[in-house]
Amino acid sequence: MTRSAILGLFAAAALGAATPADAAPLALADIDIRPAGGALEISGRVRGMDAGKVTARLEIDKSDSAGRTRTSQSRDISVTAGSEDIVATTTLSAQPDLSLTVTLTLVSQGVEIGSASTTVMPATK
Repeated sequence: MTRSAILGLFAAAALGAATPADAAPLALADIDIRPAGGALEISGRVRGMDAGKVTARLEIDKSDSAGRTRTSQSRDISVTAGSEDIVATTTLSAQPDLSLTVTLTLVSQGVEIGSASTTVMPATK
């Protein structure tokens, strides 16, 4: 199970506590980071738990000896129970001194309903 999936489960538990007993969370945020030959492939996904509409925003802040990059992409998504939609996928170079923060935020009807965030820091020697 990926770290973002575990975070998604915690988000689902938190969302479940904030909704009526008979209501399910609308969607979960999921971030996936995979090595890709000296680079990192980063994807943000929305996993539907119920039917509705969400706006998903994936924000990436990366810094290393090659420079600094900030990017964000957002998308309106109609979710259904069991659906899985990719918000965005990008590949970024990664140096040993990499500092990376990736956040995926979900909003429905103007209210934040969930988020996932992952931070990678350079290893200390």
